[in-house]
Amino acid sequence: MSDALIVAKLAMHGEGRYMQEKDFSFDKTISRTASKLSGMERSIGSMIK
Repeated sequence: MSDALIVAKLAMHGEGRYMQEKDFSFDKTISRTASKLSGMERSIGSMIK
């Protein structure tokens, strides 16, 4: 199932909320990126072992 279809189904059921300016916060973006990179590092580390 594509991301667009999943988002459309959730919207039809009234899920989610409107985007706000704080959703685009630089700090939040950096934190999410760091978290994803950390997860990737763990995954790659376990693949190498």
